Amino acid sequence: TINDSSRIYYAMYDDSLGWSEAIEFFSTGHNTSLEFEGANDPPFSINIFFWENYNGTEWRIYGADLDDLEIMDTEIVSDEPLFPDPIYIPIPVTEPQYVLISYLTFSKEENGAREIFANNGWGNFLDYHNISNHDAIDTRPYIEVGGSDYKIYIYDIWERYINGHWQLMASKLGLQVDIDENIIPDTECNIILYPNPFADQLTIKFSELVKGGIRVNVYNASGTLIRSFQEFNLKQFHWDRNSQHGRRVPAGIYLIEIITESQKFFKKVLVSN
Repeated sequence: TINDSSRIYYAMYDDSLGWSEAIEFFSTGHNTSLEFEGANDPPFSINIFFWENYNGTEWRIYGADLDDLEIMDTEIVSDEPLFPDPIYIPIPVTEPQYVLISYLTFSKEENGAREIFANNGWGNFLDYHNISNHDAIDTRPYIEVGGSDYKIYIYDIWERYINGHWQLMASKLGLQVDIDENIIPDTECNIILYPNPFADQLTIKFSELVKGGIRVNVYNASGTLIRSFQEFNLKQFHWDRNSQHGRRVPAGIYLIEIITESQKFFKKVLVSN
């Protein structure tokens, strides 16, 4: 805290040089409940933190991607602390396909009760669900992963105040991670991305085998959805390297998710300068 403003700093660690000097990242208002999520699991790396900010009238959840120093306003607000907690899990299924699992959990009021919420996927923060659904006071959620390579459990644990005392509650989501022998490899569907690497424009081309509506989602290396296309009966898309908000994205590795009526594919592309 400096001059009544609790600020967010970060420092980088190097094995030979040690810790760098702390860098001020966010200094507006009162900032607390800082949570960091980091991983280096090719093809993805992630260095993201989430926190809540109090501006004198409301609490709001923010996030930041340290790879491109972009601040994300989740637009999740409350008149009481939200206690955000994120989790991110890249799970290899079949090379080069990955399952991306990301959750953000928090506590806020709904219909006169304090509830626990969670959303699946950081690209759409406002698509969250009430997972406690009780008229008691539910607060301070904590999300964690357990299980094995083939059976993944995600636990959301929180405090509930009921009948004059606090108790622990939990919700568990089980995910079966296995190989589907019926998946058609994307080479057979002839989905082509070119050029790769690219600097200005990526072309995504489909063969005649791909029918009906097609959705293309572009994720950065942190798993954040940055651009989405949906068209019908088109055999070719172009990504102009801009985000959904029209900002040019930085160089790096990006994941292209291609969803057809019957299949889902993932491809990696490299954006260069």
